[in-house]
Amino acid sequence: MYDRAAVMRGAHKRYRDGKRLGLGWSWSQCLSTAWAAEKMRRSGFFLVGLESDGTNRRLL
Repeated sequence: MYDRAAVMRGAHKRYRDGKRLGLGWSWSQCLSTAWAAEKMRRSGFFLVGLESDGTNRRLL
């Protein structure tokens, strides 16, 4: 089951940032992108980066 509240928070953040940066994204674009991000998180997809001390960290 997906966390709908998290999707809406993510979409709102994307929309607000898009307005601030002048990207011209519509609400539907932000909502679609937020749903895609939530689906990626739920599927277990994540990126791994290296900290300055050489240890791994999870980015998503």
